[in-house]
Amino acid sequence: MHKTIIPKLHNRFDIEVTDSQIGEVRQKVTSYNIVLDTFLTRLVTKASKLGYIHLGTGEGTPAVTDTSMFIFLGARSAAVEETVKAYPTSYIRKKIVLAPSDYVGSRITEVGFGYITSGSSAVTHSMLKDSEGNQIAIEKKDTDVVTVYATFYLTFGAATTDYVLPSPDNNAVISAVLQDTYTTLANHLGAFGDYITADEIAVKSLSSKSGITPTADTVNKKWIIPNVRWDYDKGNSHMVSAIGSPNYAVWQLPNSDIFPNISLTNIAVGTGDGTTSVFNCPIPKIVPGSESVRVNGVLMTRDVDYTIDYNNNFAEYPELFEATNPKNCTITGGNKTTSYSYYPFIVWGASKTGINSISSSKPIIFDFGTTIKVNRLYMPAGSISYGGSGSPDTAIGFDYSDDGINWTNLHTTESGEHDEVSADLRLDTPIIARYWRLTSSYISNLGCGRCPNILLGYVTPGLVFTTPPAAGASIEMDCAIDRPIKNENWVLDFSFAVQFERG
Repeated sequence: MHKTIIPKLHNRFDIEVTDSQIGEVRQKVTSYNIVLDTFLTRLVTKASKLGYIHLGTGEGTPAVTDTSMFIFLGARSAAVEETVKAYPTSYIRKKIVLAPSDYVGSRITEVGFGYITSGSSAVTHSMLKDSEGNQIAIEKKDTDVVTVYATFYLTFGAATTDYVLPSPDNNAVISAVLQDTYTTLANHLGAFGDYITADEIAVKSLSSKSGITPTADTVNKKWIIPNVRWDYDKGNSHMVSAIGSPNYAVWQLPNSDIFPNISLTNIAVGTGDGTTSVFNCPIPKIVPGSESVRVNGVLMTRDVDYTIDYNNNFAEYPELFEATNPKNCTITGGNKTTSYSYYPFIVWGASKTGINSISSSKPIIFDFGTTIKVNRLYMPAGSISYGGSGSPDTAIGFDYSDDGINWTNLHTTESGEHDEVSADLRLDTPIIARYWRLTSSYISNLGCGRCPNILLGYVTPGLVFTTPPAAGASIEMDCAIDRPIKNENWVLDFSFAVQFERG
């Protein structure tokens, strides 16, 4: 996978000439300038850019290849007036003030940003013009105070329909362009396809790769974020629904431009016994209408020979359960020192700092706001962590309630060492309830930072035949998927670029 973000850059100057003796503004000039190649080169190579405002007295038409004013007059360090980080446009506004004694008698005709005081360090260039586009000059007198405001803009345009951006304050591109703040980044695989901002993927991450440094493409004026590979042994047992960086952008799936539908063929479903009509689909989230089902090589007809649930999840990818999405529930209770961090799956959301613990008197409570249906409970050994010394024995209880007051126990594990406690329960009759909770027979320092394997969910079989396949009949299917299934048979590669353009 490879995608591109395209932010646009532009710049303007507003100049006021004030008579210091009478306090009146005698001249105002607005000038729109061009962003020079030098700016883009310094941006992609992570160098400073907007520290100074340059003045000049020359004439001509600026070109992107310029490196200075036509006739350099001088430069002053620019003070920040305002920084606004917002969508679609962010900007930084800087200024310099020329005193009455500065540059007296000079005819100022050009202006630009520079990265140092040297005349050859310009990164933007503009000629002063009137409202009709005619070049004009400021004749600097010994009574003039000249204030130069320079505003540099960064705009994310229509391309954002292709991806989700971080909150503006967390956007590394904005900080780099406007404030010369450059950082490494991390790429994440995400569990859900409903992120509002890219920031969310950092706390709902299936797997991440950190310490990635964008490389500079000075010819094409862009950052290339190197390819990241999740290898055969990384991020497995998940269906990926989002990918990207919390500080740059996140692309959500399904999206055929990122992950075109992939056809899977000759998938073994099972073997008939003459009486069984319900079979489990081996693939979750099948693309609707993409399946071909065969019994002993004979093609079956949908809605005549069988019905199918395209959202079946018998493969039990935790991120596909309704109860696993942290947006669907509010987590309270326990012994927590700060607010809960929401991680994927039904976890007893651990505090970001400090120790979290549960007991029969301090359960963790999940309120889903409405009833959910559960016929599957799963907690593998090793899900529970312990912050104290030794290896305490404990048991974990799973309870449900209609009102959050009166509770019924669904299952309680056998007591054992915390890292060996597990649960694996399938229900023939689903439980429907709004409130769910986890309790423990042990309290001190028993906690969980991220428990991506503790889940409550509803499993559907997927494939139901009108007539049970005959004994010994082989059942196979073909289908398409629209997002990656990450397991030991797949690697996943991802890279993206930030293409800077003048706008």
